[in-house]
Amino acid sequence: MAEGQDQSKKLGELLGRAWGDGTFKARLLSDTMAVLKENGITVPEDVSVKAIENTDKVIHIVIPPRNYTVPVVLRELISRAWSDDTFKARLLSDTMAVLKENGITVPENVSVKAIENTDKVIHIVIPPKAGSSTKSYVLTSLYSPQIGEYLL
Repeated sequence: MAEGQDQSKKLGELLGRAWGDGTFKARLLSDTMAVLKENGITVPEDVSVKAIENTDKVIHIVIPPRNYTVPVVLRELISRAWSDDTFKARLLSDTMAVLKENGITVPENVSVKAIENTDKVIHIVIPPKAGSSTKSYVLTSLYSPQIGEYLL
């Protein structure tokens, strides 16, 4: 197995463990780099990895570095964030308003937060546990009528 595939498999195993073990998840969220190292996931010394958690009430949109392939449904917003620092700052600070202005509906009881990955800081998003009662609600809650697709 190639190193990248091995790292992805290990990360998937960590996420699965986090879903089943609240103590482990808390540690992954609070000391991500140490947990990754302890579990054989190598990260370059000049890169920081931070774990964050999506819940039934909070969903994170990660703005990746410019050299990253962006999901189709978010291309327009992220492309604009890459080319317009003022827009990016606003997307990061007032995500909900920017989504609304761009025709993306979010249920009243859900909050969406944009965060930014860089060449030196990477965020791992822990999604809701597979099969949880909130999963289908969260994953279908962000709809863009302009695109005609759900964002997540």
